[in-house]
Amino acid sequence: MIKLISFIFTTLLFMSFLSSSAFSQSESELAKKTQNPVSDLISIPLQNNFDFGIGPNNRTNYTLNIQPVIPIKVSEK
Repeated sequence: MIKLISFIFTTLLFMSFLSSSAFSQSESELAKKTQNPVSDLISIPLQNNFDFGIGPNNRTNYTLNIQPVIPIKVSEK
């Protein structure tokens, strides 16, 4: 559990440093980038799943999927 918490904290810290460049851009530039699926924006979608009636004791299972998308440049072009 501690490893998971430290991983999440490290990831969020890394994301905050990368997203600081977004503050220097204008609103119109950000609006254009949000419509472009291959833009250089970082996103962190979260997906919550609840499953009921799991196993012989009818237990409940909760799953949180964190799927960060961090674009990287392969070349200057």
